[in-house]
Amino acid sequence: MTLQSTRILVTGIGGAGCRILDTMAQSGMTGPFYAAVSTDSKALAGCRVGTRQRIGTQRDVSFGTGEDVERGRQAAEESQADLVRLFSNLDLAFMVGGLGGGTGSGAMPVACRIAREQGAMVMAVVALPFEFEGQARADLARSALDAVRAESDLMVVIPNDRVTDGNASRLKDAFARSSDLMANLVFGLWRSLSKPGHLNFDFDDLRAMVRETGGTCTAGFGDAVGRDRSIEALNALMQGRLLDGGQRLQDASAAIISMVGGPDLSVGEVDGVMTGITARLPATARSLLGVMIDDGWRNRLTVTVLVSEAWGTPRPRQEETSTPPVAGARSADRGSSRKRPPKPPDRQQKLKLDFVEDGPFRNAPATHLGGQNLDTPTYLRRSISIRDG
Repeated sequence: MTLQSTRILVTGIGGAGCRILDTMAQSGMTGPFYAAVSTDSKALAGCRVGTRQRIGTQRDVSFGTGEDVERGRQAAEESQADLVRLFSNLDLAFMVGGLGGGTGSGAMPVACRIAREQGAMVMAVVALPFEFEGQARADLARSALDAVRAESDLMVVIPNDRVTDGNASRLKDAFARSSDLMANLVFGLWRSLSKPGHLNFDFDDLRAMVRETGGTCTAGFGDAVGRDRSIEALNALMQGRLLDGGQRLQDASAAIISMVGGPDLSVGEVDGVMTGITARLPATARSLLGVMIDDGWRNRLTVTVLVSEAWGTPRPRQEETSTPPVAGARSADRGSSRKRPPKPPDRQQKLKLDFVEDGPFRNAPATHLGGQNLDTPTYLRRSISIRDG
């Protein structure tokens, strides 16, 4: 499937999801199709995106769910016909929000299920509550986490306590930082899948990896500007609390790596970042790499990494089971019409990258780290196939 033909919708669910979408829209992250879904009319009014879908009864619309997860679930079920229309004809649906409240915890699993029943692959990007929000909210979030995991193809979990710099962070800044990080993460993945680049992973690549994963990922993010941007972005990624100072990479079985840079991005910078990441990954870990060039990113580099720690048996999709179609679908055989044929054998053409002598450095000793020769290019050490064109 070509990048341009991939149909993607970014959906914010509940109050936190609406705030994240608003952050994306107000930060100039144009391009994705956005849809805000909530029971609370005030949350929808504050989300400045084109499509806003209210769910639930009039009481829910006026006052929200009051952090009642069951009311959030019922609101989504009562509005399933609207959600079917919203998620029809998609290839990929991002579901974004926070867990622990009523709408996010109750409605997100239902929305994920409906989107999958329409044939879309579902990536849920969810935030867990801060510790100061209390044990009751944390327990609700953990329960909702299991429900979302069961209804999505891939789930990225962001614990809010890892987002901040500790107790010194101001409360307002802590929530803003969480929204900003999730916005950048989703936008980076959307751009890697929808925009042509010099090195791309496409929708079929992602789908093949997701179908084999255990279904849950964590994420890391690094961004820097200036002459040493590649070093500083890599350090920010590795030293960040989201990846536990790089420990999550060492335990990984798979990684999706996305880089965005300007037209001044060099091969050496890409190789340096990849060397730093892959040196931490186990030799058996699978990886996808996407590198995008954006004129607006001159003198800047952004690195986003998704890390999965387990591989397992894929969960069956709706067309592989006897589950009846959702009421309100446009036709009774909607599920069968969205079946995708098996991915054809890989016909990718590899670049003709010939080995060259080391020139004046041929007598210099090799640089080794963690048992690996860092003088060998990353694509050779990792057996990464590079697409031509």
